[in-house]
Amino acid sequence: MEKKATLLTVKNKSLQQEFQINTDDILYAMKTEEESHAKPWIYMIDGKQFSYPNSMGTLEEELGKEFIRISRQCIVASKAIHSVTKEHILLNTGEKLSYSNRNRKRIICTQHENQKKILKKLHESKKAMTYEDYAEHYKSFDHMPFAFADIEMVFDDNAEAVDWIFCYGNDALAQIEKTPLKDMIGNSFGSVFANMDTKWLRSYEQVVLYGRIQEIIDYSPEIDTYLHVTCFPTFPGHCGCILKDITKIEYAEGEKSSEKALRLYLAKVINA
Repeated sequence: MEKKATLLTVKNKSLQQEFQINTDDILYAMKTEEESHAKPWIYMIDGKQFSYPNSMGTLEEELGKEFIRISRQCIVASKAIHSVTKEHILLNTGEKLSYSNRNRKRIICTQHENQKKILKKLHESKKAMTYEDYAEHYKSFDHMPFAFADIEMVFDDNAEAVDWIFCYGNDALAQIEKTPLKDMIGNSFGSVFANMDTKWLRSYEQVVLYGRIQEIIDYSPEIDTYLHVTCFPTFPGHCGCILKDITKIEYAEGEKSSEKALRLYLAKVINA
């Protein structure tokens, strides 16, 4: 049975219009030190911001146990937290939030407990599948001209994302990864590539926990290639990834409207 969405009443940035937002899409809520009497702002996974009309205390009650009060000024969704260091809390968006160090033990314990509950729900909703089942499910991708993989996230005993396992890959994936499929399928990325860059974990974690479609443009030191990766939810705990070598992408000449579309796209990528 799917969890019923919890809705929260908020206002837009101009404070002129009320909205209802799904608490599942919230990253964190915050107000600055200077805003002792101000209302908190809510930051969403899609980048939108909303004003909450009541106090942080009331907001904390409304959000419930899946959120953690990390300081007087900030409440964070457990599933948005990638790791907790002595200096800051790192979100799976790459953002860093300051927190009260005296509360570090409580925050870590609560985070681990909450994350384990989230992962338990994912596990309970999963259907048992073999690698042969994945191969059958994705057989239409076998000879596609682009690299495609289905990966399953791996979480450690503290419920932190640490790796992923290749459940399916096509011939084009073997080419772009410069590794035979037999060496990847059923194995973790870290065991195949000793120089694994953990930056990919945060993006894949967002896909799995928030159900986001993510577009990543970055350098892969593992294969010495600049990649364009589109990833999206597939099975519970999994995400599908389409990978392209940026240097091999060819753009067709178009009208002025296509040039404008490309400029808008690039501007959005740079701003992100």
